[in-house]
Amino acid sequence: MEKYVNWNQLDKSSKMVIYAFDHAAIFGNIPGLENPGALYERLIPYTDAMLTSFTSYKKWAKTINQTAGVLRCDGGWSPLQNSSYNNFNLYLDCSDARKLGAKGVICMAIFGDKESEKTLANVAKLARSAKEEGIFVIGEVLFNRPVTLEERCAAVRITSEWGVDVIKTEYPGNVEDFKVLLNSTHLPVVVLGGQRKNDPREILEMIAEVMKAGGNGVAIGRNVFQQPNPEPLARAIYAVVHENASVEDALAAK
Repeated sequence: MEKYVNWNQLDKSSKMVIYAFDHAAIFGNIPGLENPGALYERLIPYTDAMLTSFTSYKKWAKTINQTAGVLRCDGGWSPLQNSSYNNFNLYLDCSDARKLGAKGVICMAIFGDKESEKTLANVAKLARSAKEEGIFVIGEVLFNRPVTLEERCAAVRITSEWGVDVIKTEYPGNVEDFKVLLNSTHLPVVVLGGQRKNDPREILEMIAEVMKAGGNGVAIGRNVFQQPNPEPLARAIYAVVHENASVEDALAAK
């Protein structure tokens, strides 16, 4: 579904709903991703792009490519390691993504300690190959320690300057702080969902605040695919982002 998004011309006016299914490449078996192919089919009507890891993409490329497929290109860290959340290596590049039919790629830019700086090198390498292949890059800005708003904004701007097309990062918690973050970059910013929230209304209220502040949408995973019935929430998220629906109206439409 590309009627809302021109992936070749992303800017601060772009609005996008991305559903993320790349978690198994980091966490292994995770509830909600037992049957990815069926899940992808169910959510196609309510997404602009689907993000997943290499083997899942390869197996279900025909389904994923009905949207704008996004390939996760980095990895390495897992909960099995006794180490900080920073050990991510770039395992794939944009030629791998292009062979699968992907229109975009993503990798981490993690900030917080000396060892994390290699993830920024991953971003730069991926961005360079993206230009050669003609696909877009999402830089996922995360932190392995508590940070101030100023530090959060600095990390977003630094990542923006290494060739990415979209920033994916955490919502700082309120509209005013998010406006400050948005002003720190010239790129579109989408917000991740993070740990699953018990009440679907809570995730919709966050997304409504993101859009009110001038954000560009969401890249949501567990908060959708770990729902007993993901479609109603996915439909509601799509309505809030693309149709300017209120939380009440989006919930009522379920």
